[in-house]
Amino acid sequence: MDNQLYHFLTRAGVSEPYASTLVYAAAGIIILGLTMLTTWLTRRYLVRTASRFIATNRYHWDDALLKNRLLEKLVWFVPVILLFQAQDLLVPAESSAALLLRKALLCAFAVVTVRGLIALLSTVNDIHRELHRPGTIHIRGYVDAAKIITYVMGVIFVLAILTNRSPWGLLSVLGGLTAVTMLIFKDSILGFVASIQLTGTDMVRIGDWIEMPSYGADGDVIDISIHSVRVRNWDKTITTIPTYTLIANSFKNWRGMSESGGRRIKRAINIDINSIHFAGDEELA
Repeated sequence: MDNQLYHFLTRAGVSEPYASTLVYAAAGIIILGLTMLTTWLTRRYLVRTASRFIATNRYHWDDALLKNRLLEKLVWFVPVILLFQAQDLLVPAESSAALLLRKALLCAFAVVTVRGLIALLSTVNDIHRELHRPGTIHIRGYVDAAKIITYVMGVIFVLAILTNRSPWGLLSVLGGLTAVTMLIFKDSILGFVASIQLTGTDMVRIGDWIEMPSYGADGDVIDISIHSVRVRNWDKTITTIPTYTLIANSFKNWRGMSESGGRRIKRAINIDINSIHFAGDEELA
């Protein structure tokens, strides 16, 4: 280790192991301080300026960036990348600590990437809902499926980093356990297939009035996801229906009535049974 601080310490009478430890400790403090300062400056000025611009402009679709905190989650790439680039200055390159630090930083990079992708997918879904036109296909089911795949791939990459194995090898092992995978993700797979069928065949849209007495649902569809369809009933209660049951069971969609311009009105009228009788001549006159 050829640097001025190391030679200064050795000339001052500090033994070589202690001098090396002090050099790495000083470098670590400086690097950690610079990393924290850079992250703080990025969040303080860059993210705040971008967030203020998004919140004050005349467009509304970009508000999804703030709702899902996409910019704040992307900021975490800054400390991870800085520490990864400076890892040789924190610990000796050939030591076991360097291997542990490298694994920890790679795992952190995988976690930050997964969080960023999840926020990005949620943002894309919200923007699509904001900009979509009536009659277009909703992408909530596809987004939910992409989130599940992202989580699974993130776990696989973290396990591959910790075990020093190829992620594709772990993926092949998971593929070999097809029966177990199908059992674990049964509801998600059924919901994903059902959501594709619902949106692909245009059976249900957000805003449709559907009626499903078996689940006590009678109102407007407010959300369609990979796992459930939420219906706001006319008494303002919310009914949650598993997505695949809309394919397996029957339900009534009143969209045709709405598009035709007609409307069904249901009102309760109380009639005294004793007042019902045959009309006499005077009443007929």
